[in-house]
Amino acid sequence: MSKLTLICSFYNREQGVLPTLHSIARQRFRDFEAIIIDDGSTDGTSALLRRELQKLADSRLIFRTNVVNVGLTQSLIQAIASSSTPYIAIHDAGDVSLPDRLSRQVEMLDADPTIAAVGCHYINVLPERNLHVMKRPDASGESFRSILRRPAFTHGEVAFRRDVYETVGGYRPEFRYAQDNDLWLRMIRVARFSTVPEILYHRMIYASGISQGPRTFVEQAAFYTLGRIIAQDPHFEHVALSRLRSGAHIHEILPLDDARIQALILRKTLRHMLFGDTEAAKATFAAYSRWAPLKLLKPLLSIGCRLSARGHNADGVGLVRTALRIQSGLPWAPLASSPDELDVSPSTP
Repeated sequence: MSKLTLICSFYNREQGVLPTLHSIARQRFRDFEAIIIDDGSTDGTSALLRRELQKLADSRLIFRTNVVNVGLTQSLIQAIASSSTPYIAIHDAGDVSLPDRLSRQVEMLDADPTIAAVGCHYINVLPERNLHVMKRPDASGESFRSILRRPAFTHGEVAFRRDVYETVGGYRPEFRYAQDNDLWLRMIRVARFSTVPEILYHRMIYASGISQGPRTFVEQAAFYTLGRIIAQDPHFEHVALSRLRSGAHIHEILPLDDARIQALILRKTLRHMLFGDTEAAKATFAAYSRWAPLKLLKPLLSIGCRLSARGHNADGVGLVRTALRIQSGLPWAPLASSPDELDVSPSTP
């Protein structure tokens, strides 16, 4: 039996197939299996996955297809249930794990049985904007209260223990989005988290991606908010999960004008502005801003979008980007125009 199962689920992410598969295949840690899922894609993702996996001819990479899209949460639940390794690693479609990612995370889990989940430092990469941001979180000091304020990890960077996952009930199928933070809030009550202090993961963010659309983001914000609420209120937890199981939409449980959701919408709008995606900023704000105080910011949004459109060095926007360590360029080697052009041959043991 392998020591770790890595799970990666694709849905209409054709542009991410090559970099993701190649980065998984070239992991220096060898004692793992990878379950690669096509979750009912309607573009060329499934065919490309099949072709590339045949080329790699790596028996550790197991390909599965869902005839219809069941969503990330259900795909993860099914994949974990079908495996038996002591460790699980998540890998988001389109992202890139650097060669030492799994080896470093397994070393940390092996060294301390009180650690349930391990993340790493990572880089948010926006290829369409030619921008990237280095992120150096430290989950070693996380507590239940701190995770209520902000997520402990970005989902794709994490490896965790199966036994703790099962003890707390695993991913909940009711959570179409934000299933990871809901899991962390339950895990942190029984174990500790940690972070490998090295850049080991590139998180690719495409403005045109389906997960970046305004409607999807608003649902993500609602599920994220719901997870924080029910973690503190067992009675509402029972009521909310029962309603979701019976088919209620998330906004029937948490309305769009909830101040906590509106605050996340504002944050997303400002983030779009900082990264130069002015159309997404306008669309998100116009379609989903319901909180009266936010309406006062509409003139500021218009000015900010005009500045953002001028590029990285625009007055004000450039200063804020610098302060937030948003850098121009892409983080891989200058001889490679994309991560799939790097050396992707599997490492020897």
